[in-house]
Amino acid sequence: MTEHSPAELRAIFTQGDATRIPVGHHLLHNTVIEVDGDRATARSKYTMTTHSRTETEGKARRVQGGGWCADELLRTDAGWWITRRTANSKWIDVVEVACAAPLPN
Repeated sequence: MTEHSPAELRAIFTQGDATRIPVGHHLLHNTVIEVDGDRATARSKYTMTTHSRTETEGKARRVQGGGWCADELLRTDAGWWITRRTANSKWIDVVEVACAAPLPN
């Protein structure tokens, strides 16, 4: 697994991507948190759906997946902050789907 700094992640997720469609959901659920003073760990299941453009008119690529996140947290004067997150994929499904509406740019 590759680890990235916050600055590297910011660059990755803000760069232009001509295939990206601004439609998607990432849901965290069934979270279990264990607190130990000013530190905590959390484990959350996730499900996600995203879409991207394809070369085929009227089609989009749908990616759905699920897994769990393991987080380490730290309490500061500003509140709780996630200091480390490890995402673990359990399943993924990629299909081409019909897209009736024009895709936003």
